Amino acid sequence: MAVYAGMFTYGFYQIGKGNHERRALKEEKESARAVIVPYLQAEEDRRYVKAWEQKKANDAVIMAGVAGFDADERPTSRWMPPGWSTRPNWSKS
Repeated sequence: MAVYAGMFTYGFYQIGKGNHERRALKEEKESARAVIVPYLQAEEDRRYVKAWEQKKANDAVIMAGVAGFDADERPTSRWMPPGWSTRPNWSKS
């Protein structure tokens, strides 16, 4: 019985050690991702500004003959992130 209790204890010790290592790796991965988020956001912002300028130029060419059209005017006064209208709404499901 003592051998089984020893094996049981050793097995749980190994599980605890593995869980500790897995948590440490997960924390390291999350902190590494958190560090690069501002760079990824800046890259996305540059892409968005470039695409918006291109869209404005394209709209100005297409709507050149329409009186009162302003390509710089946004559809709403409230800023929304790119793709906001096409994102799935998971809260309604």
